[in-house]
Amino acid sequence: MNYHEALAELNVSHAHPGGKYSTDQWISYINPTAGLKVLDVGCGTGATAVFLAKHYGCSVTALDIRSKMLEKCKIRANQEGVDIDIQMGDIENLKFDNDTFDVVLCESVLVFVKQQKALMEIYRVLSEKGRFVDVEMVLTMPVNQEWKQTVFETYGAKNVWDKNGWIQLFQKAGFKKTKVLFMQPLRSVVQSTNYSQTLDLNSSMGKAINQQALSVIRENAEWMEKYSHTIGYGIFVSNK
Repeated sequence: MNYHEALAELNVSHAHPGGKYSTDQWISYINPTAGLKVLDVGCGTGATAVFLAKHYGCSVTALDIRSKMLEKCKIRANQEGVDIDIQMGDIENLKFDNDTFDVVLCESVLVFVKQQKALMEIYRVLSEKGRFVDVEMVLTMPVNQEWKQTVFETYGAKNVWDKNGWIQLFQKAGFKKTKVLFMQPLRSVVQSTNYSQTLDLNSSMGKAINQQALSVIRENAEWMEKYSHTIGYGIFVSNK
C-alpha cells in the first residue's frame, strides 16, 4: 500500500502541507463567488471541493486518478448535500476544452507527476484571466540524492523545488505572474500538528482499523519529523 492509497483508506482530509489552514489562506485571497468555475485536480477525498461548493456556491469539478478517492469524495458530497461534478482523470492529460475554468487548484499534487506536462494542461484549461492555485512542498535548503530517494520511497514524490524553482516552472508553462501568498517552514507545522486529528475516525476506522494503512501514515510522520528542517510549504497563485 502506498501513501495515497493509505490516505484514501483512512479517509484523510486536508493531507496537503498546512492542511485546512493553508486552504483557508488561499480561499480568503481569491475570494470565490457563486458560479465560479473551479477545477480541483487531485481532489482526494473531496474536502476542499465540497467546501467551495457548499459555502461559496462555486461550480466545482473534482478530479482524481484514484477510484477510491472519488468514492470518498462522492460520499462526502452526498453527506453535505452539495452537487459537484466528480470525475476520474489525469492531470497530465485533462479531458476538458481550452479556457474552461476560472480557477484550477492543486493541493500537493505537482510533486507526484510530470510537472511541466501537467502545468501546460492546467494553463490550457484555464480561462483567459484564470488563476492557478498551488499548495506545494518547498525546499528550504539544498538536498542530496539520499534525500530525494527517501522522499520518493515514502511519498512517491518525484521532484521538489525551492521557491524560485517552482516560480520558474510556472513561468515556463506560460503563466504571466506568480504571487507567493504564504511560506512556512514545515518544522513548525510538524511540531504543532496532532496527526490523529487528520483521520476521519467515523469512516473506515470504526470497528476495524486498517493497520497497513496506519503503518504507512506513521512512516510518513516519521519522515516529516526527521527531514522537516529541509522543507517548508508554499501557496502560489499564478495568473494566466
